[in-house]
Amino acid sequence: MKRNLLFLSALYVATLLFMAIQKPVFMLYNAAEAPASPAAWASVVLHGLKLDLTVAGYVAALPLLLLLAGAWVRLPRRTWLAALDLYFGVVALFAAATFAVNVALYPHWGFPLDSTVLIYLSDPREAMASVDWATGVRQTLLAALYGGALWWTLHRIARRWFDAAPQPWRRALPASALLLLLCGLDFLAIRGGLGASVANVSKVAFSSDTFLNHAAVNPAFSLLSTLGERDDYAAAYPFFEPEELAARLEALVGDRQAPPAER
Repeated sequence: MKRNLLFLSALYVATLLFMAIQKPVFMLYNAAEAPASPAAWASVVLHGLKLDLTVAGYVAALPLLLLLAGAWVRLPRRTWLAALDLYFGVVALFAAATFAVNVALYPHWGFPLDSTVLIYLSDPREAMASVDWATGVRQTLLAALYGGALWWTLHRIARRWFDAAPQPWRRALPASALLLLLCGLDFLAIRGGLGASVANVSKVAFSSDTFLNHAAVNPAFSLLSTLGERDDYAAAYPFFEPEELAARLEALVGDRQAPPAER
């Protein structure tokens, strides 16, 4: 159990560090707007931890459940590790993509990455047409470097400490109880604490300078938290074919004639 506690601790801390390092990179990329004060940079990283802790909690959730299952289900260790590698790959790909896109789009949009980007992804050809070659290459390299480093770090942590060997029930029961307790703590991290409000983008706001507040936002959290907020404008404002429109207008107007013009 000690190895698994080390695994979870290292996984959480490593994810947190990779989320936090996005802030200074973001500010370097947008150096024209970033203040020169080291205190401001430190404040961005510090306040950004509120959402970084939540994202790290999301990342740790599945490994926690795998450890809980591993205490009772007999599978080869390589099977568990293969599942973790696949999961870490998805996490690294998503984190790297949101990081690289957020850094590139902010100078044009003026706000952190959110679900608005999905509107442009509905037509990838048009979206790519607005990206110059140099920017595309640079952001792809940034995403590959960041995502590769994140995946490799989590991969090495799992290889070193993950231990899902089945145990006798006398040991599996207390181990499961401890893991369930950790699941509860992880839920609190995901929720954003015990306060009345749950984790949200506004929690990292700390300055009268809008740029500093935006720099503290975790782009992965910002994107995921706004996915359910997109309005379906097509449903709210339906469009009709000319024939159907004429029929509907006829039903409303009928045989009424326009009143005579006033003299």
